[in-house]
Amino acid sequence: MDLAGLAARFRLTGGQIRDSAATAQSLARGRDPEGGRVTEADLYAACRLQSSRKLSTLAQKITPHYSWNDIVLPQGRLDQLREIANTQRFRGRVYEDWGFGRKLALGKGLNVLFAGPSGTGKTMAADILAGELGLDLYKIDLSTVVSKYIGETEK
Repeated sequence: MDLAGLAARFRLTGGQIRDSAATAQSLARGRDPEGGRVTEADLYAACRLQSSRKLSTLAQKITPHYSWNDIVLPQGRLDQLREIANTQRFRGRVYEDWGFGRKLALGKGLNVLFAGPSGTGKTMAADILAGELGLDLYKIDLSTVVSKYIGETEK
């Protein structure tokens, strides 16, 4: 099992790790009541559940369903999307295997901001990246997160 990969992918507290282990055991027993062994897939699913609990109160989870064949973009933009996917896919090799993680104190995360008019493929691009990388995708209604009073003076 790639426990280091799970630890790098999910930033969990000690309590969340304990709960993830218990959930993984439950998943294994559900599959094989006679002493099912915990698999890496069980641990991954359990960690994913733990990491998404807080976010699910603010956002709606979207199940990715688009693929690279569904999006129509100029070649340069498509190349950028594939580069984003590869950056995430190979980050473990760069930061851990090659040692760059020890040299960078900050900036190890990957953030992608899509901008443009409605209907230009921003959500589809995010959907494709999430599906390709096995990541969760959430839709957030900013009105539930940002106060409507931001910008107003105190009364």
